[in-house]
Amino acid sequence: MKERGTKVIQKDQWKDTRLDDSAEIYKQRELQTEKQKLSNMTFQEKVEYFNSYYRNKVIAIMAFIGILIYFAYTIFSPKAETIFYAAVINNTVDAETASTLQDDFSNYLNRNVKTQDLFIDTSFRIQDSNLTDQYALANEQKLTTLIATGEIDVMIAPESLFKKYADAGLFVKLSEQLSTEMCSYFADSFYYAKPEGTVVDGAYGVYIDDSLIYKDKALPDDRPVLGILVNSKHKDNVIQFLKYIFAFS
Repeated sequence: MKERGTKVIQKDQWKDTRLDDSAEIYKQRELQTEKQKLSNMTFQEKVEYFNSYYRNKVIAIMAFIGILIYFAYTIFSPKAETIFYAAVINNTVDAETASTLQDDFSNYLNRNVKTQDLFIDTSFRIQDSNLTDQYALANEQKLTTLIATGEIDVMIAPESLFKKYADAGLFVKLSEQLSTEMCSYFADSFYYAKPEGTVVDGAYGVYIDDSLIYKDKALPDDRPVLGILVNSKHKDNVIQFLKYIFAFS
């Protein structure tokens, strides 16, 4: 017995509602290669497809390759050799003059800019006594470390502070480094000191207020002195620096 309100579908009607066996939904989809997919796309579709599926991956891969190249270059590229390092104490030479000196002396030495470094460092601020300022203490520690490791070749400092380091025996006796001709030339410009453990005074520095460093510039009240560190690795270049700033030929 048929329930009221229920529509009965006849057998022939049900058959008509089925999809034909050849309908698109029953067809087996053929897998396409990326090349085939792209060949059927317009240029704009290709761009959108790349952005959707590959852009982030490519960016990540390129970034990874860039990092690898950077580290490889950092590790395996030859490090530049420092051939001259001058520590300038308490603005004995102003930063602008030091920069010009650095460039000009580099040319004077015919430095290879790719494999050789040269520094005239004016960053040191040190108190003559009562080292209570933290910045001065940090500079003192930095200077001491660089001297101990042989990084500094020459020091330029006010006479009052230079004496402290000369008395401690940090500088070489210039008569043992300079030629007889240069010793005669600097005879009136030598700074004499008697380091601990020595018996007589010796020339351990050179006053440089008559050098080209102070040409057309006001001279400091505390005369600047230059000294060669005992453990300098480039004493020959320091001598060349002296010749350069005094136009000695």
